[in-house]
Amino acid sequence: MNPTGKRRWRFGLWQLGTVSQTDNNLHVRYLSVSVYIFFSITAIFLIINLNAVVDYFLHPDIPYFDEEHLIVGGVTGLFCFVLLSLIAIYNHQLYQMARKQFIHLQRLEYLTKYANDIILLIDGDGKIVEANERAVATYGYENQQLLKMNWRGLYPKDLLEAVEPQLKQIEEHTGLVFDARHQNKDGALLQVEISSRLLNMNNKKFYQMIIRHITSRKTDEEALRESEDRFRGLFENLTIGLYRTTPDGRILMANPATVKMMGCTSLEELMKRNLEKEGFEPDYSREQFHKVIESEGQVCGLESAWVR
Repeated sequence: MNPTGKRRWRFGLWQLGTVSQTDNNLHVRYLSVSVYIFFSITAIFLIINLNAVVDYFLHPDIPYFDEEHLIVGGVTGLFCFVLLSLIAIYNHQLYQMARKQFIHLQRLEYLTKYANDIILLIDGDGKIVEANERAVATYGYENQQLLKMNWRGLYPKDLLEAVEPQLKQIEEHTGLVFDARHQNKDGALLQVEISSRLLNMNNKKFYQMIIRHITSRKTDEEALRESEDRFRGLFENLTIGLYRTTPDGRILMANPATVKMMGCTSLEELMKRNLEKEGFEPDYSREQFHKVIESEGQVCGLESAWVR
């Protein structure tokens, strides 16, 4: 993406056209330059040999191909041929360089244009100067509409005060990753994650913003958090004991009811015990527990006695 909007390369005395032109256009451009140079050298040749041309028309009775004219014409022709050959070689090399840069920039343009994330380029005043297709699809604005907008226009009005501190932090750290809330053209709020970078191009300040739409992810995270809260509330408030152990008897977790039943003051105190070694009464071997769970995959209605 070019912040100046003038996608041009300059080589020598002539200028190659815009990056958006096709490879065929590059051929036409350089062919035009070659033809222009050819006619220029032809004109130089005629000017140098102007005296001979005038003599030919004014004195047709005098032999034109005398020694003097042949020497001057031959030397001039040879010089023009060598010069034209060198310019042709140089022109071909320039074409190859331009073609490589054209392919590179075309790939870069495709990379940003069709990226799955939103990519915006913001100038120092906050004006959006470049936007890819994902930005158009996500925010609902036409590309030309986005390029007339300010970065602040993507924020809800009640969150505008957060924009300036964010830009200052980007400048201080030359980059920043942060979450924000944007709004699309219809006013719907969007949860986004922004990976920003401060750029300096042509002595001008720009901000590169790579934005990921994470509304669905945030919704899933909130649903998971609510589910965990419900489970935690159920686990901690049950009046029956719930616990989890490893096969070798180490206690991994237990609810408050289990801690209280075992006569412990805290979960940490209970977790110091090993049910394989000191958890069960002698008449209620843990080996029976192992046999049932290994054969049936669960234990249901097994009577046992723990040591408090």
